[in-house]
Amino acid sequence: MRQEKSTLEPLFLRLAKSRPVRVAIGVKNPTASILHYLKKAYEFCTPVLVGATAEGFECFTADRPHDLLFELLKESRVEAIIRGQVSAEPFRAAFAAFYQGRVDPGAAFVAVTEDAKGRVLLLSPVTNPRGWDVADKIPLVEASADVLTRLGLPVKVAVLSYCRQENFDEAPVVMRQSHLDADALVEHFTDRLDIRNYGIDFDIALAENANVIIEPNGGTGNQVLRSLAFLDALRVYGVPILNADRTIVESMRNSDDFSDHLLLAAALENLRSARSAPCP
Repeated sequence: MRQEKSTLEPLFLRLAKSRPVRVAIGVKNPTASILHYLKKAYEFCTPVLVGATAEGFECFTADRPHDLLFELLKESRVEAIIRGQVSAEPFRAAFAAFYQGRVDPGAAFVAVTEDAKGRVLLLSPVTNPRGWDVADKIPLVEASADVLTRLGLPVKVAVLSYCRQENFDEAPVVMRQSHLDADALVEHFTDRLDIRNYGIDFDIALAENANVIIEPNGGTGNQVLRSLAFLDALRVYGVPILNADRTIVESMRNSDDFSDHLLLAAALENLRSARSAPCP
């Protein structure tokens, strides 16, 4: 994607460079392209490869890189971890073991993206099994609004559904329920946030500067994210697990450029550490 402007890159660079951060990433197949982009990350963090070895990097070989990523985090040998090329299921199982079931990895799973014009979009739900009811979407809205506020950005939430209000009476039951769920989510936050049910009108939400997009469910969100990324219409920085107390970032494992994921992880880790630092 040829970007005319970026809102997040200069913001993330400033945060990432504010304190040195070691970021571990799962790498199983270190191609020349992947290593080229990982080397770019030395500008703002120290990348640590877990799984395979490559010249010019600190590396940890492992048959189970998903477990080693969390072991390094637990031992504070790194400050943040990225799934990288590790498969989703074992990574999430290792996450569950790390938190001993106390933290749900899918509860605040939010894609951090921006378009060619630098419009920030926090998109969720983006994992297929999640976001199918109102209760599932509440923590996604809360986490998205919280991170935007901490970044000093405005918050405007667009909740999407399967139909417009004017088509509600003629719509099939599943579409009407989607619209009612969107209304219920809006009602839950209406006194706290700038939030609206936009029905199917993603384009209008974008034109009205919405920067938190809540999809009807994780299936649609996952497909929208993958489609827009494939079409090179979005710059995807990564999918941080925002309800975790450590910096853990999910990714699309088929990517050949993880530099933005490392930038996001380093920036969020410094944002997190600044928040948890004791007051002087």
